[in-house]
Amino acid sequence: MIIVHDGRAHADDFLAACVCFYKLGLPVSRQSADSHMIEDPLYWVVDQGRSFEPELHNFDHHQLEEEICAFTMVLDYFYGKDYRIFMPNLRYIEIFDSYGPSKAADFAGIKQENLDLITSPIHTSLLKAFSKIQGIVNDSFLSIMHQMGKELCEQIESNKLLLDVLTKKAVVMEHGGIKILDTTKCVMPDGHTHDHLPTKAWSKINDYDPQIILTMDSRNKGCYRMVSINTNTVKFKPNEKCYFVHNSGFLVGFENYQDYIFILENYVDR
Repeated sequence: MIIVHDGRAHADDFLAACVCFYKLGLPVSRQSADSHMIEDPLYWVVDQGRSFEPELHNFDHHQLEEEICAFTMVLDYFYGKDYRIFMPNLRYIEIFDSYGPSKAADFAGIKQENLDLITSPIHTSLLKAFSKIQGIVNDSFLSIMHQMGKELCEQIESNKLLLDVLTKKAVVMEHGGIKILDTTKCVMPDGHTHDHLPTKAWSKINDYDPQIILTMDSRNKGCYRMVSINTNTVKFKPNEKCYFVHNSGFLVGFENYQDYIFILENYVDR
């Protein structure tokens, strides 16, 4: 059984329970854990108990003075720590849950009083609903938790796979002083398109700072697209080679691979 504390729910404990439920399929109960549960590995004790012992399936962080939370403890247990490279937003959850809204606001670079402005009503409503549950979580709520756990786990699993795809086939090049990450030769696994490639994470791992991503256009089979990472340095202009140019200048779509050279030489603002 998965035992989550029955106090006010936060993203930390809720998401940890979602991942555990997806992975294990065990019943979820919002209740206080007793010493027997903490000592028995048949119970997965989440965000309570003042014990972090993965071998006993205890995932509490309140006794530790570090940026970690029950959610990332659980993810570390199932996946190691590499996922943090392509899910840097989880550090915000860790800081918020470990040190509170003031530190989280500092990390996000905003004023604490503005945190409510960036909080989704979906987030707030879901956690309020979870907080009202006492004891066993019912099937209707578990279906939501299973889907959320599935999405989180598949995101980690697919990104690990796709990082390997980039490592094998991505090409780093330069044209006219513009640094380009070319992913057009990447062979995509079933169920994935070039849009799914974690190019930002790959670039960070490899200490590369591309200005342009050159890739396949998943909306138009056999066609290509270029994406500007920063339109302050490279901004595309409408031209006869492109069947689509985004009005902000960050994206172009074109039919022939070699046309990227013509576009970069003649139709960018820099």
